[in-house]
Amino acid sequence: MSAVWVRRPAGARARGPAVRVGAGVRHRLLPHTPPQIPGLGLASVYVPCFELGGDFFDFIPLADNNVGLAVADVSGKGVPASLTMASVRSFLRAQVDSNFGQGHGRH
Repeated sequence: MSAVWVRRPAGARARGPAVRVGAGVRHRLLPHTPPQIPGLGLASVYVPCFELGGDFFDFIPLADNNVGLAVADVSGKGVPASLTMASVRSFLRAQVDSNFGQGHGRH
């Protein structure tokens, strides 16, 4: 296993408890490992410019071993962008559940 160290700009440090809590929520919402798909190698890395923002990606399990991929960049930064990202993720997964059947779009 190898590690990648990323140096953040000085302005990228957390600015308060709300930012730290938001960063923790974001960490729990983003996928930690990509899905295993035979014949396809997937990898992901997330390196935010700021402690908290609205960048987003997700792997969404679908029926018949299909996987949806979502990538988004919410305009702005900080708590408002992070809240928007969380709302978009919830809406997207709810739509997948609604349109493709119960249980899909959840991890």
